[in-house]
Amino acid sequence: MSESTEPQAPSERDGIDWVMDRLVYGPYGALTEMTLNPTEAAEAGRRRLEQQLRNARFLGEMTVSHGTRELKRRVSDLLGASSSSRSSSDVSEPTPARTTQPTTRMPRPQPIDHVLEGYDDLSASQVVKLLDSLSTDELETLRAYEQALRGRRTIINRASQLLERA
Repeated sequence: MSESTEPQAPSERDGIDWVMDRLVYGPYGALTEMTLNPTEAAEAGRRRLEQQLRNARFLGEMTVSHGTRELKRRVSDLLGASSSSRSSSDVSEPTPARTTQPTTRMPRPQPIDHVLEGYDDLSASQVVKLLDSLSTDELETLRAYEQALRGRRTIINRASQLLERA
């Protein structure tokens, strides 16, 4: 009997199926889905990517927050250790003044979909066009949100101009 007529071992067959799934059937299925329903495929891709970006941003913010706390703790430990090792004659020396202003952390604003539906999906130019239709309270909410999270200067400046006129 030749080797081609013998049944393949299950593990060998599973490997071939795995390769075929990833190199042939998967790309073919994605291409077919894309040509049959391009709008739905694009929306599904957008939702998935936006979720991944939100997760990455959240993890980044958490990392920075934790790192900042840890750095402050270590600096205060170092400063505390160096001040406790001073002799009593060193205590009378003046300490240098702080050169930096303490940063006040603004509370994180609530999502503002109640002001403009789907706000985070809008471009800055789209938002600027809609600012004239907002009330003073809505403008203040939107400006605070932008300053704390997005930082889009175009929107912040236009909202400030409108608030000054009000």
